[in-house]
Amino acid sequence: MVCYRRALCGLILLVCCLSISASAEEEKKLPKLEIPNAEYDFGSVSQGTVVSHDFLIKNKGNAPLVIQRIVPACGCTASTLEKNRVAPGEETVVHVEFDTSGFSGEKYKTVRLYSNDFDQPSALLALKGVVEPDVIVEPRRVYFGEVVKGVTPADLSRIVVVKVRKGSGAKITSVSTFSDVLNVEELFSSPSEKRLKISLSDTVRLGELRDRVIVGIKGSRINSINIPVFASVKGPIRLRPATVSFGILDGKEKISRQVKLENRGKNLITVKKIVSSNPAVTANFSEIKKGRLYVINISVDPAAVKEDLRASLNILTDSPEEKPLSLSVYGIRPPRL
Repeated sequence: MVCYRRALCGLILLVCCLSISASAEEEKKLPKLEIPNAEYDFGSVSQGTVVSHDFLIKNKGNAPLVIQRIVPACGCTASTLEKNRVAPGEETVVHVEFDTSGFSGEKYKTVRLYSNDFDQPSALLALKGVVEPDVIVEPRRVYFGEVVKGVTPADLSRIVVVKVRKGSGAKITSVSTFSDVLNVEELFSSPSEKRLKISLSDTVRLGELRDRVIVGIKGSRINSINIPVFASVKGPIRLRPATVSFGILDGKEKISRQVKLENRGKNLITVKKIVSSNPAVTANFSEIKKGRLYVINISVDPAAVKEDLRASLNILTDSPEEKPLSLSVYGIRPPRL
């Protein structure tokens, strides 16, 4: 009986040892991602060139490596995978392309690769180098900043130099714009260089201006270059401050604030009336300097405010250029205990 028990215990022990050994063997079977050269330096290329490179991916593990997905950092970079399942000891290739159109200077573009490698679930592939534009634009963008219509000097302009890079066979063929509010004058013109004077016309509309000047190119990988033009066009009438906060609306007494209305235009104006969007907010005005400066007196009745205050005052003038001015009024209603 004792011998039987000893034999049974030995058998159980043997089975356990074999099971542990088999489990350990299974645990050792893991994929291992290896990329011999994860960064490729493409040197210097002309703008518009499509740079490409094949990155070698190896599986140094003893289980199949699965490439789950590849994510480019931007839309200018594309990638394709030769095969997504790599057996132990085998390899595959990730083909990466970078379209340099619209880019210039030093560039570093990446693609992130995700796999079932437990120790390294993701890896980065990179293309780096210098993109040389065939045509150099200085400055690359035109900013007019804040322009007050009728006040900012009419001759306000910006100078832009467009030049073909030395050694390039490109030629500048044309300069144009589809905008009806941009004036473009060529101060100097040749196939290899143009000096442009860009200004705003008197008909420029109030608001944010985002426009462009187009430079035609021949003999290059690109056919044209856009020069963005930005401006913030304001009317001659200004409110100071532009918004009014009454803070905590507490108590029973009316709370008052003042706002100045300044006319910076050439023509005198008259304030006609002020319309409130909320009956708890009232306003009147007084003329300080004829046609140039007004003071607007704003009052809020806390007892008439039922919730946090978000109102507006529409200020109507006789200015033919300005739409009714809108003044935002804010206040916080305290919790009722």
